[in-house]
Amino acid sequence: MAEHLEYNHIPAQIMSINRFRVCGVVCFDETLVVLHLSRNTESQFGLLDIRANKFLGVFGKRAQDLPHDAVAGELSPDQTKCLIWMRVVSEDLANVIPAVHPAVLHLYDLQTKTRLSEITLWSRFCHFAFDPRFESRRAVVTNFEVNVTNSLSLVSTDTWSVHATNYQATDARDARGVTSLYPFMKDLRYTRDGTLIVATLLDPGCSCRDRHSTRRGSHPTSAKLYLFDSETADALHCIDYLRHACSLHSCPINYRPSWSACGKRMALVVDSFGSSTPQPHVRVYKLPVLASSGFTLQQICRTVILQTYRAASDLPLPAQIISFLNFKPEFR
Repeated sequence: MAEHLEYNHIPAQIMSINRFRVCGVVCFDETLVVLHLSRNTESQFGLLDIRANKFLGVFGKRAQDLPHDAVAGELSPDQTKCLIWMRVVSEDLANVIPAVHPAVLHLYDLQTKTRLSEITLWSRFCHFAFDPRFESRRAVVTNFEVNVTNSLSLVSTDTWSVHATNYQATDARDARGVTSLYPFMKDLRYTRDGTLIVATLLDPGCSCRDRHSTRRGSHPTSAKLYLFDSETADALHCIDYLRHACSLHSCPINYRPSWSACGKRMALVVDSFGSSTPQPHVRVYKLPVLASSGFTLQQICRTVILQTYRAASDLPLPAQIISFLNFKPEFR
């Protein structure tokens, strides 16, 4: 990303020719980057193809200049849609109730640069991710239903209807003893095959001072990984681990899980605190096979092939099978 967004000429052209101010990166995948842009006190979103090294235009023009922390996004697995979350700051509401800032979810078509649908959320806190099995038609969203602060919902982005909701997603509690996902929630994502949803929750607060002290292991950050069934939203398992990295100021990669090539194993970097100095090591988990996901013989064969051959694209197979082996979206 640094090659394209710091040293490449494309951002310079965006700023000098189109008169945009690049506020930051909203989301990205292998080839596309969605930028948060600002011009004339208005926020917009720019699309950058880093493979073709080309600026593809803007979409989602807003009448107000949003701060970058009030914007988040997710690209669909087929790279044709983008889901944008924005916290809409209302001056009238802010003067009366400073904590009330309604948020909206917008679904955009990246080919036509048009907005397909939108919904207003009752909560300002929200995480979301596209289901890799359903193109852009299904997503998981937290705090989607009204007056529920500890919920995880499977949502159809076409109609914004809810397929299933877990109303007690975690047992996290804030300082007042009220069950809630936030401020603990940091990351939400699907496994490669889309059968599991993984949520990362961290202890809030800054631990930078302790990280540089002589007693580095005295106050490690407690992390929890919750695994959910992507068909029913049921909680399946919780993994507790410790990391000596600040949950506020360190890179999120310190806590995010990574998947094996076959998608059936998950790796985490954890810290052990048996001695005076924390010892980081990698912990690998075998992910469960769920009956509710309708796991087929075809998917089992994919797992075995990817466990045997590292590069599926080098196999003498038709392009459609290669796409399946590379976890391209299965359109239903």
